[in-house]
Amino acid sequence: MISKSYHALVWPIRYIFRRNETVCCLIGFGIGVGCCILYRLISNFLT
Repeated sequence: MISKSYHALVWPIRYIFRRNETVCCLIGFGIGVGCCILYRLISNFLT
């Protein structure tokens, strides 16, 4: 059985993530692109 405190903690987090899903996706995409660009710059600089 799931405790009530756990449920009270998880629900707001799920709600926030649902609302900010697009924002999280955009941030994740931005970080991914940034890492790719940085990796290419560093690999070009080192070789």
